[in-house]
Amino acid sequence: MMGYISLSTYMLPLSIVICIALLPNATSSTCVTGCTCNNQSISCVDISISVIQLSTTDKTKTNMWIRNSNLELLPPYSFLRYPNLQILTIIHNDVEYLSNRTFSGLSNLTTLNLRANKVERIRNEHFIGIPNLRELFVDDNSIDSMDENPFLWIPNLINLNLASNAIEEICNKTFYGLRGLLILNLAANKIKTICNGSFQNLQYLTNLTLEINSLVEVHRGMFSGLSNLKQLSLSRNSITYIEDGTFDDLANLISLSLNNNPITSIRLGIIAGLTQLVY
Repeated sequence: MMGYISLSTYMLPLSIVICIALLPNATSSTCVTGCTCNNQSISCVDISISVIQLSTTDKTKTNMWIRNSNLELLPPYSFLRYPNLQILTIIHNDVEYLSNRTFSGLSNLTTLNLRANKVERIRNEHFIGIPNLRELFVDDNSIDSMDENPFLWIPNLINLNLASNAIEEICNKTFYGLRGLLILNLAANKIKTICNGSFQNLQYLTNLTLEINSLVEVHRGMFSGLSNLKQLSLSRNSITYIEDGTFDDLANLISLSLNNNPITSIRLGIIAGLTQLVY
């Protein structure tokens, strides 16, 4: 989803740093100007925040929402003073670089939504400290590269959305460690290459979306290990060739979408083993 780590956080002119100081058990009368607070959540929408600086610990908040607020920087340990956050939503902002350990300390976090920012790279230390994360949304960013094992620190993930980025290649260790993943969305990227065995460790995956990419050929071994996959979408690529045996590991596949590809013919043997296929 990348060194692209911003260290400029600590040198920002004070004039562009807006500090968010939240008092314990904040009520609407003590909430940050422009934000809305209640006993469990804080919502900051359509205000200007350059960087987050939290000065007071608040263990009551479980939900934080920052939308369309011009947020640019996420330094290490940005949310350490909110240890009980379960849902963190930072969408439609200007975040370009994630610092290592940005989310460390949020051991209760289950959902992280970073949709519609400007993140360019996913590094393998970005998600340290959030071991119980179940859903990660980084769609509609500018991600064009990912480290090996970028998701190693979030082994309990079940839903990963990387759609609408600029990813060109998926290699063997991209999804290493995500043994419990159920849903993987890679639609609307620029994927040309998927190395054999890239999904080998995703034995519980049920939904894989690869539509709107740049795949030209689909080879045997590309989907090895996906014995529980039920839905596979390869529509709207540039696929002209499907190798015999490509789908041999997909015994439980129910739905296979290949529409809007320049395929001229498909040998019957290619899908002969897909006995559960409905459409």
